Amino acid sequence: MIEACQVNRSTFFQCLNGKRLPKESFFEHLLRTLQLSPGEESKLRKLYHIAQIGESVYQNRQCAKKCLETLAALSGNLIPQIYRLDGVAQLTANWASLEGDNRVFQELCHLVQAEMFLPEPKIDLFVPQEDSRFIEYLKVLYRNSGEKNVRLRQLVQFPQGRGKKTRESMEFFDSILFFLASDCMGYEAHYYYSEVDFADTVGVLYPYSVITSTGVLLMNEAMDRALFSAAPAILETCRTQFEDVLCKTKQFHTPFKGYQQTVDFTLENWEGTTMGYQYFATPCFSAYLTRELVDKYCPAGMEERFDHYFQSIMAGVFYVSFCSEAGLMDFARNGLMNEFPERLVPPLELEDRKTVLETMLYRPPENSRLYLMDPEKTTVSDEFVFSLAKGKRIMTYRKRLPKLRMFCFQEQNLMDAFEDFFESLPESSYVLPRSEVERVLRQAIRCCEEQMTFDLSNQIG
Repeated sequence: MIEACQVNRSTFFQCLNGKRLPKESFFEHLLRTLQLSPGEESKLRKLYHIAQIGESVYQNRQCAKKCLETLAALSGNLIPQIYRLDGVAQLTANWASLEGDNRVFQELCHLVQAEMFLPEPKIDLFVPQEDSRFIEYLKVLYRNSGEKNVRLRQLVQFPQGRGKKTRESMEFFDSILFFLASDCMGYEAHYYYSEVDFADTVGVLYPYSVITSTGVLLMNEAMDRALFSAAPAILETCRTQFEDVLCKTKQFHTPFKGYQQTVDFTLENWEGTTMGYQYFATPCFSAYLTRELVDKYCPAGMEERFDHYFQSIMAGVFYVSFCSEAGLMDFARNGLMNEFPERLVPPLELEDRKTVLETMLYRPPENSRLYLMDPEKTTVSDEFVFSLAKGKRIMTYRKRLPKLRMFCFQEQNLMDAFEDFFESLPESSYVLPRSEVERVLRQAIRCCEEQMTFDLSNQIG
């Protein structure tokens, strides 16, 4: 086997004993020598990859991929199933002592469900991140609240240790994307860092709570014991304490409401950064526009703003787009530059679309890169634009009116994890080879040419 792997005896046994990581050439020879099944080889390749980059980095990249796939899954109007609750609520009592995780869960759900029947529901919650069952139920209520103005404020604790902090920040980000994608605009998330483990803290009886207009439920760390109270004095005290705590935390995301706010922030997003990433069905076309096209499609009254935006794109920002074949073909058909909110920039004419696509294929700017994601291995949203301005912010927004939504995230661990993920993507199996990019661009150019020929024939006819 040593001879087949083409390494010396010392290197072979050092790798065998875990004292040294095999080089890729050694690893490939080893795979061929072992003659593993496809499943065994895939598993061994995964373990080798983890050994190369580290378990923590691997998990963070997987989490980043999952977050982006969550955004893609939220496109459209999918509504999760609502589960029937058994048991009788004790909300008619002024107070109640509850035992058992199922009993606490039932009362927790009944409490927030009752609040949702009010004209303007208000819910403040601090629950363990591990309690996904309640959060999933809350998502259903939130989604089905219609046009109500629901104020939902969530407090979350992140650990101070960097590795665990990053993972929990990513998991929390993934869990709240549903709220950000919903029609309701009253969701807020606040966070702080602490190493306190409530399970091991003597004297902390009920660290978690859910507060509504009608009652408060105080819960232990295991969520199997709780105290409910509807007493006005206790409710007021709990609300005051929650407000005091929020003043000491940071907001996990900043919402931008309304069309004008969204447009303003979009045009300022890349200021102060040297590297930008976009993950969306269509690429960032701004980097491929000529001066003439910028002037031609600039919205009336925004000449100075647009000029400043495109100057920063062309001169200072290295821009990387991760997109899909379907997205590129959509641009060829409709001419929409989807990095901008809907209706801000008119669709490009066919001749101009062809010019942009030819620039992407034959004359790409030095400060831009274009990659196609493999649809067999991952999904890309065509509704939620996800972008990262390195060292500055994450921006995600739903581009379509009337449900235009934009949110900005600046939690450092979250930004670092996505930056690492995007830096790793070009060398990963999730990205199609350059030949596929060229094939799709040529196909998109032909699509424009065929439509131009068809339009011309109709004019002559």
